[in-house]
Amino acid sequence: MQDLATRLSALSRPRLLVRAAHNGQEHYRRDRDLRKLLNMSTAPRPAVAIVHLLELERMLNDSRLISEIGYSFSRHIEVLIALQCEAQLLRNAKLSLAVEQTAQKNGPPHRETVVSDSVKFAMQSYEKASGMEAFFSAT
Repeated sequence: MQDLATRLSALSRPRLLVRAAHNGQEHYRRDRDLRKLLNMSTAPRPAVAIVHLLELERMLNDSRLISEIGYSFSRHIEVLIALQCEAQLLRNAKLSLAVEQTAQKNGPPHRETVVSDSVKFAMQSYEKASGMEAFFSAT
């Protein structure tokens, strides 16, 4: 069985469906929409949701391809919106975990790595300008 990333990247749908789903992402509310689409009382974890959504999307796409009377274009878009958002959520969770593991491995970051050079320069300039020497030199 393929992993989720491979299955998601293998999806090939008409441009109109994909664009409509992409445009609808800003209106996606995970708790509300996912429970409605999957008919569950609570929203599952992203990986579990993606598995269910992929199956639902496959069935909708099969209906679309055979021009089934019960096919719903809007429902198909809702499922694709949810798939795109859940995939993004899963990617963000994996990235966050990787950053956390790296931080644990390398220890806490040093102050110098956190504060950029421009911020350092601004702070040094402020400290110099706030002293008595700056007051007398400016007058």
